[in-house]
Amino acid sequence: MKLSNVKNAPKIANSDNYVLSEYDFTDFIYSVTLKQQDTAAEKVNIVFGADSELENYWLLTIDFVNDQIVLGNQDMKEIKTVSFSFAYNTDYKINIVVNDNIAKVYVDKSDIASLVMGLGVYSGGRIGEDLEASHFTYSKVSTSNLDTLEGDIFCSGYDVLKVVNLTDNNYCLKETEYSFDGLVVSVEEDYLKTLENSVTYKFRAVTTLTDFDFYVTTGDVGAQVTSAVNKYYRGDDLRFELSENTAVFKSFIDNQEFAFTQNNELVTIASSELTTLGSGEHTIKLFTQNGRPEAKFSLYEVVEVIPEVPAPVNHAFFFIDIAIFAVLILGYVAFSQIKKHSK
Repeated sequence: MKLSNVKNAPKIANSDNYVLSEYDFTDFIYSVTLKQQDTAAEKVNIVFGADSELENYWLLTIDFVNDQIVLGNQDMKEIKTVSFSFAYNTDYKINIVVNDNIAKVYVDKSDIASLVMGLGVYSGGRIGEDLEASHFTYSKVSTSNLDTLEGDIFCSGYDVLKVVNLTDNNYCLKETEYSFDGLVVSVEEDYLKTLENSVTYKFRAVTTLTDFDFYVTTGDVGAQVTSAVNKYYRGDDLRFELSENTAVFKSFIDNQEFAFTQNNELVTIASSELTTLGSGEHTIKLFTQNGRPEAKFSLYEVVEVIPEVPAPVNHAFFFIDIAIFAVLILGYVAFSQIKKHSK
C-alpha cells in the first residue's frame, strides 16, 4: 500500500486517555457527533481492533487543525490520509463502518465514504476513543455490532434499499423475502429453504449509509430426488421422484435449464426436450420450495438390431443324390427280376 503523509501518522500519545469497550468487535458501526467549540480541541482519536493493553490497534484521527482524516495501524506501515475541510462551531456526525475487512469513514451524513481502506487480515478487537481528553463537544456516541450471521445490525435512521444474494448470482431479494425492523435485516426462512442445503450464503444490504455484507447458513434438511428408472434410452421421458410433495420452480441438467411437468412427487422431462442433451452421465438439479436436490442419471443411445439373413442354399447336389439313389433302387429291382427269371 502506498504510504501518504507518514509524518502526520496517528499515534497513541497517552493510552490512559482512552476508554475501551468491554467487548471485542469485528464488524461494527461506531457513530459520534463532534463540535469544535474550544480552540484547544484539535483532534479526536478513535481506536478499533485493539487489545486491552493497546498494543495492537487501528487508529483513526479526525484532525480539525490540519483538515485531515487519517487511518493507520499501530506500526504505521499502512496508512491513508484524506483531506476534509472542517469548520469551527459546527456539528459533524462521524460514522466509522468496519465490515468484511474494509473500513469506511462517513462524515456529516454523506452517503459517500470520505475514506475507504482495506484492512487485510483483520480479526477485530476492542473499540475506544479519547473524547474526554479531546476538548471537543460530543454527543450521540453509539456502537452497533455487525458480528451476526442471521442478520445485520444497522444504525437507526438508515433505510435498507435492497438486499442481494451475492452467492446466488447476485439475486435481488423480493420485499417478501427479507424484513427490516429499523435495526436488523433478516432473510425470511421460506426463502432460505429454497437455497442449497448446508451452504453459507453472502448477502449484501444496500442502505442509505453504505453497503453491508452479512452471511447466513442454510439448514441441512431438504427434499431429496432419485431417478425413477436405472437407465434411460434416447426417446424415453426422464422421470424423477421427490422425497416429498414440494413445488418445483426450475429444473437444470448440467447447468442447462429444461422444461418439465410435475405431478405431486413425480417430475417428468419429455424426451422431445432432450434433443440437445448428449449421451452419457448427467446431473439433474431441481429448484424447489425445500432445497435444490440433485441426482445423477445416464442416457443411452438406442442400438438398432438387424436380423441376420440366412445364406442361399444350393439344392442341385440334393437332387443329384436323389436321382442316383433312385437309379440304384431301380437297378436293384431290375437285377432282382432278371435273376428271378433266369432261375
